Amino acid sequence: MLTSKKFLCFLTICTLGTACSTGTQAPNKVQDVHFLSEDPTRTIDKYDIVEFRAQHLDQTGETPRAIEIFGVTCNLIGEGFTLQIVPPAKVNVPMYLGTLQPITANCTSDSQFAQATFEPRNITTNPRPNPLKGGLIGIAAIQLAAAANKAGRDQTQDHFDFPNVLKVNFDHP
Repeated sequence: MLTSKKFLCFLTICTLGTACSTGTQAPNKVQDVHFLSEDPTRTIDKYDIVEFRAQHLDQTGETPRAIEIFGVTCNLIGEGFTLQIVPPAKVNVPMYLGTLQPITANCTSDSQFAQATFEPRNITTNPRPNPLKGGLIGIAAIQLAAAANKAGRDQTQDHFDFPNVLKVNFDHP
């Protein structure tokens, strides 16, 4: 029989370690990418920390829900860099001026394979709305200003980023 002390110990191991296969586990250390060349041909505008997670869709209940999975291995391939990670993982991703290529994640878990391509966002032409600053009127004003700025700007100076969390989906039956 499972005593309350044993149960509490089990919960602690599941929370702190990787003994449980589902749930939420916070990534700890930020990983740096490995550049394919020592002298990148493009100038890095900035680095953004992007979190990568793996999940599958559980359709056994009335409402489908995404369940995070652990122990998968993912190879990230981006513009001029590569990195092997085990999600959840935080990665210091380089952002370039002008254009930014997508990041591809090739992930394996046991006999499962998942691939995802993440498109960058142009934050010069499509700034992220901040609902705390002006509400809907503020969002509309930002969009109008971005549209007016689009025609006369130097596109080589556009800034890009990725969403803060990128999820790779494994399709399990």
